[in-house]
Amino acid sequence: MVLKKISTFKKTTQWRGIQCGVRWGIQPNDYTEKNLLFLKTCSYNFSSNVLHLRNIGISAHIDAGKTTLTERILYYTGKIKSIHEVRGSDGVGATMDSMELEKEKGITIQSAATNCKWNLNNIDYNINIIDTPGHVDFTIEVERSLRVLDSAVLVICGVSGVQSQTLTVNRQMNRYSIPRLLFINKLDRDGANIERTLHSINKQLNLNTLLLQVPIGIEQKLKGVYDLITNEGYLFKGKNGIVVEIITDKKQILNIDSSFSFDMVELLRNRLFEKLADIDDDFAEFYINNDMNSITSNVYDSIRKCTIENKIIPICLGSAKSNIGVQLLLNNVCKFLPSPKEVSNYGYIYSGGSGSGSGSGSGSSSSSSSSIGDYASSSSNDSGSGSSSTSQNGAKKVQLQCNSSLPMVGFLFKIQEDAMHGQMSYLRIYQGKIRKKEMITNMLTNKKEQVKKIMKMHANMAQEINEACAGDIIAINGLSGRTGTTYTTNIHTNLHLSNIFIPKPVISVAVEISKKNDVSKLTKALNKYTKEDPTFYVQTNEQTKEIIFQGIGELQLYIYKERLKREYNIDINLKNPKINFKETITKPYECSYTYKKQKGGAGLYAHVHAIFEPISENYNDSTHCLFVNEVVGNDLPRNFILSIEKSFKEQIEKGYLYESEIINVRMRLISGKIHEVDSNDLAFKKATIHLIKENYNNFCPILLEPIMLVETVSNYEHQSNILTSITKRKGLVTNIINSMNTIYIHAEIPLKHMFNYINEIRAITQGQGTYTMEFAKYEQVSKSDLDELIKKKQETEAR
Repeated sequence: MVLKKISTFKKTTQWRGIQCGVRWGIQPNDYTEKNLLFLKTCSYNFSSNVLHLRNIGISAHIDAGKTTLTERILYYTGKIKSIHEVRGSDGVGATMDSMELEKEKGITIQSAATNCKWNLNNIDYNINIIDTPGHVDFTIEVERSLRVLDSAVLVICGVSGVQSQTLTVNRQMNRYSIPRLLFINKLDRDGANIERTLHSINKQLNLNTLLLQVPIGIEQKLKGVYDLITNEGYLFKGKNGIVVEIITDKKQILNIDSSFSFDMVELLRNRLFEKLADIDDDFAEFYINNDMNSITSNVYDSIRKCTIENKIIPICLGSAKSNIGVQLLLNNVCKFLPSPKEVSNYGYIYSGGSGSGSGSGSGSSSSSSSSIGDYASSSSNDSGSGSSSTSQNGAKKVQLQCNSSLPMVGFLFKIQEDAMHGQMSYLRIYQGKIRKKEMITNMLTNKKEQVKKIMKMHANMAQEINEACAGDIIAINGLSGRTGTTYTTNIHTNLHLSNIFIPKPVISVAVEISKKNDVSKLTKALNKYTKEDPTFYVQTNEQTKEIIFQGIGELQLYIYKERLKREYNIDINLKNPKINFKETITKPYECSYTYKKQKGGAGLYAHVHAIFEPISENYNDSTHCLFVNEVVGNDLPRNFILSIEKSFKEQIEKGYLYESEIINVRMRLISGKIHEVDSNDLAFKKATIHLIKENYNNFCPILLEPIMLVETVSNYEHQSNILTSITKRKGLVTNIINSMNTIYIHAEIPLKHMFNYINEIRAITQGQGTYTMEFAKYEQVSKSDLDELIKKKQETEAR
C-alpha cells in the first residue's frame, strides 16, 4: 500500500501563513485596530508574472453552493482564518455576503470581489475571484462580472442538476466566450446522483464536457474523489479538510467505498483520452504512440489548450460544505484556465472624436501589429497586421495587449457606494499600468479624472495599493464615470471597449412615500441606486404623477425598498402602477351651449357653437387633440376664442368616461354670441366646460387601454404552458419562432393583465422562461371590462 499524506501547499505551515508571515483572516465585520492596520500597511505582493494570474468568476443557480465554495477557497488559500456558513448558527455569515440583507436572507445580492494566492508545483498563482448572485433578479451582477473575467467556475448542484439560472449563466458565459470549469457540488446530499447530473448537463447545456474525476462514495457516504488522469484517490481529512490524503491502493479505496468500480474507472479514463484525441491532433499522435499508464505533461497541456479554446469543459466533483474536492478544483483552475495574457481582448476606435491624452505611450513605436499601442502617439496611424479589422458599424477593431509598458486601457464594470470609502469604481485593467494620483481620461466625456485611491477588494474590505498592472481587477476612488465607461492614458483616439449586455426591465411598481418630507432624501438614494444598478430604473409618470420603479423582478425591487428603510430611514409602499387609459370619441357631433348667470349687477353670458369629431379613424395615428377656429367674421373677439381654446385643452386632460386623457379629438369652433356687458373670459370658459360635459355621451366615447408587445423566451418543451398563460391573460399570439430548442413566442397582451407575469412565467417554465415587453398600441376596452373598471373605481372612491 502506498499512502502519502500531503497538505495542499506541500506543507501545511506554508499556506497557513507561518512560512510567508502571518496571514490574517479578517471577517467583514471585524474592524479592530490591529486588522485595519494590517489592511493599510500590508504589501500587495501579487506576482508580477501575469501568466500566473487567474481572473475567475464563480456562478451558479441560487443555492447551488457557490458562496460556500468561495468561502472554502478563501480558507484553503489562507485568506481567512475560519469558515462561516451562509446560514450558519453563529450569525456571522459567509465572508463574501457582507450586506446585512445577504446575511439575513442567505442569498447573494451583489457580486463581491476578492483575491487570494494558491501554490501549485512550487509556483504561486494569484487568483482574482468575483462571487456572483444566483437569483435571476440580480443577473446584471453576473453579466457585468463575466464581461471582464477571463474564465469561470460554473457550480452545479449534484442533486438538482441543471436548473433555470444554470442555463442563464451558461448563456452569459457563451456570450462572452468564457473558458470554464464545471464543479458538481453537493454530492454529499441525499439524492445526489452523478450520472443523472451529467445527463442533464449534456442534454441541456450543449457543452462538450470532459469528466476528470469520479466520487469515492456518494450522498452521506461521500469521502473523496478519484482522479481519472493520475489514477489516484483523494481523501480530505483534518480540521475542515485541510489535509489531502492521496491513495493509490485499490483495496483501501474499496474498503472506503465497496461499490467503487475500477472497471468503470478504466472505461471513463479511456473515454477521456479518446475525447481529447478527437479534439486535439497533437494529443492524438501522443495518445497513439504512448502508454497512457505513464502520465506526462502532454495530457494536461492538451486539456489546458482545449479549455482555453472553449473546445472542452472539464468537470470536477466534490462538496464544498463537506470540504471535499475544493483543493483539487483550485489546482485545476491554475492548470487549465487562462491567464489574462492568453485571452484576446479588443477595443474599437470610432471616427468623429478623439481622446485627450498627452505624450506618447511607451512601447508604441516598437509594436508592428495593429494593437492599441500603435495609436498612442497618432490617431492617424492605421498601419498594422491582421489583428486589426473594421466592424459592421465602421469602427476600427484593435487588439489590446496585456503589457504593462503600453498605454493604459481600463473598463469600468461596476459602481458601488461604501460607507467607509465612498463611491468605488471597479476597473479591469486590460493594458498598461495605473498609478495612484494619476490623471486618466474618461473616453465618454473626453475629460481627465484623478485616481485618488487604488484598492484591492476583499468583500467589503479594501487594501490600498499604489499601482495596478495589466490583467488586474481593482477598485478606484475619484472617478465619475458610469458603468461601461472606458478609461485610458496617453491614447489619442476615440477608443471604447464593447459594453455590457443590460437586460430590459420586465416589472414595474408604483411607489407611495409614507412621509412627504422624505422626497429629497429619496431622490438622493435613488440617484445612488440607479448609478449602481443599470437594470434599476426610476421615472415619474407624466399622466398619473406616480413614481415608478422598474426592474428585473419583484425580489430586486423589494431589496431596494428594504435598503431605503435601512440606509436612509425612508418608508415606502410598493403597489401596481396605474394604467394610462385613454379616451376618445367615435362619432362627430354638432352642439351648442349658452351659459348665463345673473345675480344682480353684471352677470356672466357666453354662447358657444362647435363640432366635435375624431381626427383620424385610427386613434393610434393621432394621440393628440386639435382646436380649429372656423368662426367667420367678427362675431367673437380674439380673446374669447383663446379662452375657449384654453378651456378645451384643459378638458381633454380628464375625460368624463373614466377620467382619463382624451386623444384624437378635433374641436371646430363654428360661432358664438356675446353680451356687451356680461361676456368675459370666465363666461366663455364655463360655457366650453358645460358644452363638452353635457354632450360628451353624444360623442359616443370609448375607453382605450395600452396593449403590450410581449416576447417570451423559454425551452421548447414549455411552449404549451406559455400559450395557455397568454390565453388566460387575454392575449393574442402573433408569431412563434423555434430556434435550436429555444421557443420565442410573440403576443399582444393588455397591460392590465401583465402585472406579476414574471412570477407566473418562471413558475410554468421551471424558472427557465423570461419575457420582455414594449408598448404596441391602444385598443378599445370591452363593455364588460369597462363596467368592471368603473365599478372598482367607484368602490375605491367610496372608501
